[in-house]
Amino acid sequence: LVADDQVLVRAGAQALIDAMPGFRCIGAVEDGRRCLDACAQRAPDILLLDVQMPGPDGLQVAQQVRARHPHVRIVFLTSRVDAALARRALAEGAAGYVSKDFVLDELGLALRTVATGRQYLSPEVALAAVNTPEPPAGLTPRQCDVLRGIARSEEHTSELQSHSFISY
Repeated sequence: LVADDQVLVRAGAQALIDAMPGFRCIGAVEDGRRCLDACAQRAPDILLLDVQMPGPDGLQVAQQVRARHPHVRIVFLTSRVDAALARRALAEGAAGYVSKDFVLDELGLALRTVATGRQYLSPEVALAAVNTPEPPAGLTPRQCDVLRGIARSEEHTSELQSHSFISY
């Protein structure tokens, strides 16, 4: 099942899936509500899900699908190469995270990988995740910025204290 708000992405993904040996696209929907309905009615094995779409967004849809249909393997399809978002998607139970900028063979590789029970990340997403440290647990992005600012301030204070000053 393909869920994406962009008609060309839906149609393209559906055509690519139907051309892959061993796969068949059972439907394509344009928003979160229709995605939840289609999952209940059609029981897909794999859900190719856009992160940002109307209705419940992709992450909210993933939470509900995982709770109601735990057998469904969710692969996020996104234009955002964002390490934090990929981590969150995987934490929500996603089996994959694929950039919309994929090469044609990558979608097949991603679907075959998750169909066998493993996880798949697009190479650029995996690279971003490796190069972007995970923030401390429980902190908001703003709290992390403040913490970094305090650390920089402490470094600067330490530098000043290490110098000898002579006053007259």
